[in-house]
Formats: sequence, C-alpha cells, structure tokens
Amino acid sequence: MKKLFDKCKRYGKKYSVALMDIVMSYVLWLFWMKFFPISTITPDSGVPLSIVGLVFSFLVVACLIFSGVYMTLWRYVSVSDLTKMMLFSFMANGISALAINVIFYRVSYWFLLMQLFVFTMGFLATRMLYYVYCKRVKKTPETPSGRNVLIIGAGDACRLLLNELAYNNVYGYNPVGIIDDDRNKYKGKLMGVPVIGDRSMIEQRVTELNVHTIIFAIVNIDTQTKGEILQRCTKICDDVKIVQRFYDDYDNTKVKIRKVTMEELLGREVIDIKSIRSLEYLRDKVVMVTGGGGSIGTELCLQICECTPKKLIILDNYENNAYEVQQMLLARKYPFPICVEIANIREADKLEYLYKKYSFEIIFHAAAHKHVPLMETNPEEAVKNNVIGTYNLLYLAEKYKVSRFVTISTDKAVNPTNVMGATKRVTEKMMLAFSQHENQTIYSAVRFGNVLGSNGSVIPLFQKQLEAGGPLTVTHPEVTRFFMTVSEAVSLVLTAGSISAGGEIFVLNMGKPVKIREMAESFIRLNGKEPYTEIAIDFIGLRPGEKLYEELLIDNDALEKTSNEKIYIEPRETVDEKALYE
Repeated sequence: MKKLFDKCKRYGKKYSVALMDIVMSYVLWLFWMKFFPISTITPDSGVPLSIVGLVFSFLVVACLIFSGVYMTLWRYVSVSDLTKMMLFSFMANGISALAINVIFYRVSYWFLLMQLFVFTMGFLATRMLYYVYCKRVKKTPETPSGRNVLIIGAGDACRLLLNELAYNNVYGYNPVGIIDDDRNKYKGKLMGVPVIGDRSMIEQRVTELNVHTIIFAIVNIDTQTKGEILQRCTKICDDVKIVQRFYDDYDNTKVKIRKVTMEELLGREVIDIKSIRSLEYLRDKVVMVTGGGGSIGTELCLQICECTPKKLIILDNYENNAYEVQQMLLARKYPFPICVEIANIREADKLEYLYKKYSFEIIFHAAAHKHVPLMETNPEEAVKNNVIGTYNLLYLAEKYKVSRFVTISTDKAVNPTNVMGATKRVTEKMMLAFSQHENQTIYSAVRFGNVLGSNGSVIPLFQKQLEAGGPLTVTHPEVTRFFMTVSEAVSLVLTAGSISAGGEIFVLNMGKPVKIREMAESFIRLNGKEPYTEIAIDFIGLRPGEKLYEELLIDNDALEKTSNEKIYIEPRETVDEKALYE
C-alpha cells in the first residue's frame, strides 16, 4: 500500500509539471500570436486562434508524456538529460505544429521554424528555473556540523555526490576541494568546487583546508590502486568514507556514503564466481563440504550452490553453524537438495555410512583445528582432528573412487614452528602420498594465508576490543601476515580444484604481507577514532608457536604457473609413505 502511495505521489508531481507546461505553452502561444505578423497565417476554418493554441498545448504535452520526459529527476539533471529534453521538446512541438498546420491553419515554413525554436526554449527555461529552485531555494535547514570535505575523484560519482549535498545535505558536509590525477581537470571546477591537485597533494590539502572528512568518489578503478589511495587517506584523516552508486525504484542513479571496509583498504580483488567457466566440473555433481559451518566452509557452500550441483552435503561437528548455513541456503530456493550431517571426521565408520547414503563425487575438506595457541596446549586434539580425520577422508575417497578431493591447507604448514602448522604439513604429505597410488581420485591441496573476517581472524577480535573501549592487542610491532577475502580465497580454491591433474599443492597469490600494527591503526581510524590517543594498541608478545613472518612457499624460485595468474603450483614432491606413517 505504501509503495502504491509513493508511486501515486511521484506521478502526481510529474503530471503537475505537465499541467504547468500546458499553461506555459498556451500563454506562450497567445503571446506569440499577438506579436507575430498575422498576415503569414491563413485560416482554413473558423476556429479562433485561442482554441487552436489550447489544442496545440495539449498535443505538445501529450507527445512529451509519451516520450517519458516527465520521469526525469530535474534536481539531478545532466547534459544527457538536457539533450534529451531539447530533442523531445523539438519533436513534440514539430509534430503539434504540423498537426495544427494541416487541420486549422496554413503557416509559412519560416513561422513554423521560429515557433519550434521559441517553444523549445520555453520548455527548457521552465526546467532550468525548477533546477535553480531546487539548488538555491529548496534546501534542507543548515546543519550545525559544517564539516570540511575533500573529495577524491572528479568524475560522475563526484557529480552525483555534489548534487546530493547541494540538495539534501543531511551530513552537514562542506565540499572544499576535489583531488583528481587528470591534469586537464586541475584548477577547474565541478559544480563550483575546485579541483585542487592530484593524489600526491592529499596530505597537503587536508592540512591547508582543515579537512575533517575525505570521501572517495571513484567507481571505475582497479582494486589495488583504490586500496593504496584509501590507505593514504586513513593515515591522515580519521573519517574516510566511500561513495557507492545505486538505483532507486525508478531506475534513477543516486549515491550513498558508507564506511570503508578493511577489504577495500587491502585492495583485494572481488571475483565474480559466475564468470568463471572452469567451474562447470561442479555442475550436476554430489558435493560434500567438511567444516561446512565454518567461515571458509560457508563460503564454499555458497559458491558451489551457484554452480548448480546435483546435491550439496554440509558436514560439520557443530550443529548451530551447520543449521544456520542450511537455512541461509534454503532461503535462496536452489533447485537441488541441501543436506546437513552432524558428524566428526575422526569417525571412519560414520564417514563410510555417509558415503553409502549419498555417494558424493567431490569432497572439499575445510574441517580443521586452526587456532595456533590452543593447539600448542592441546597437541593430541590437533593430531586427531587434522591428521587422523584427514586420513579417514583420503582413504574413503580412494576406496570409493571419489572423482576429486581438495583439502584446504595454510601458510603455517611451510617450515612449521607450531603444532597446528605441523599437522597441516602432514596432511599435505598424506595427500601427496595418496596421489601416488593408482586410483581414479584427483587429490590436491590449496594453501593460503589468513582470511579477513573468518572465525578466529584478527578483524572480529579487533571489533570486539574496540566495542569494549580498547586496547587493541597486537603480538609484535613488526608481525606481518598475508590476507585475502573469504570470497576470493574460496573462488580460487574452486578454480584450483578444476585445473588439478592430481598431486598438486596449489599456492594462492596473497599479494603483499600486511603489518598487523598498521591494520590495527587503520581499523581504529575507520571507526572514527585516533590510534594510541583515543584507542590504545598493546603489544603483548608472540604467543607460543607463532612466527614473526609467515611463508607461503617452500621454494620461492621454482613455482609452476597455471592458467590462472593468481594460482601457482609448488614443485612436485615424492613422498616416502613408509617413512611418513612411521
């Protein structure tokens, strides 16, 4: 009902403008007839000019209604909107004038052309008056904050943002300058706001203009460059926002301002799973995901579902997470069964029962104990879950000729200094050992670093500490880690599974390592606080088994490239099974 009311209200406004156009057109007709030499107009009927003018006005507006001109939001008017208005107004006046010429009067061509020009300019004049009214008169009350704003990017997104701030500035922002790398725009103005330099001058302009807020307003930009600019901004300003385009119910382009995310700061590329054709191997297959209730497992389930498998089995030992994932997927109404099994991968008999129940063809193994400090104090649990549980799945895959088996590994498996990393290195070697057998299963492992936002990662911990008023805890000022978004990591895992021929340890390109200290500082600034003054950062020392730097590769000089530039293969390794199991 509300939507219908809003639509009626919107159309009411639009057609009140049409009524105004009828009045304007009629008055303009009378004025034109009064001062134009009547001798050039020859009547074919006894109909008075005033009646003809009324018919003419209705015809013009009817043509404009049919063209859709009245759906334009004139407070967001652009050059293309003005061009469209001029074209359709000219056509509408032309059609109407010709109709009048045929039905009522004979008019000279010179008169007709002059009439088209005058009436078209009249219609444009009313629109521009309305535009000026919106920008200069009809404004919301001034807000008391008046925060000076520096905008990054002098393109379409910036124009839309300035439009919004000029008409409906609920934020109380005062745009004082625009930064753009295009030298041709330097010292120019966009809607009255000057372009005052390129990105190298951000720090200087923030200081000179007493900038309180920086708004990033570039839509079409590569993620790495975007991340670099945002990192630069967060170091000098505690309030950095980003412009995001969206379309309202009437397909009008608008903008909204939101906070910058840590993913954007890191400059990680967003991968569209639907665009990866190599994932056809999942279509119409029965797929099982172990650890399906975890952060990696959940994203695996989501992206696998986009590939339309025959059936998806979510296996997890923790019922709450597994249930939440199942309900989330069921709400999307996929056209295939989504089943949940609560089971422990340590129990070989239960795994065998599940195979006989579902006959799964592909296994993605994400179940593992991952917390380094906890596994240091509970090594036997790390071995039982990570090593014995993985062995059970590897053996099951070989016994029943599962077509593909992909296990998730970690950067901590490289030259391990902790129990968790050591157990994951053992699982890699077990996978390599099984791949040496003569069987039909394609075994592979995918190794990557930390995942932003995953269970147990640093970002959720920082969020909880910040909500408690701090301090944020970092183990060491120089500690670095590799980071990747969940969606990117899982997309690459699925892609690696498709190109595997068996026996590979795939290594994902994680980009540059990130200092956790700098991440904590950026996180505090993103939340409108100043690190070390408003929110403290405590350095608590490396925990047992932790490294200062993580490694992704064992041999950095002997990587094998794949068809995907973000996926590499570690040098192939022959495993002595007897020595491994002893």
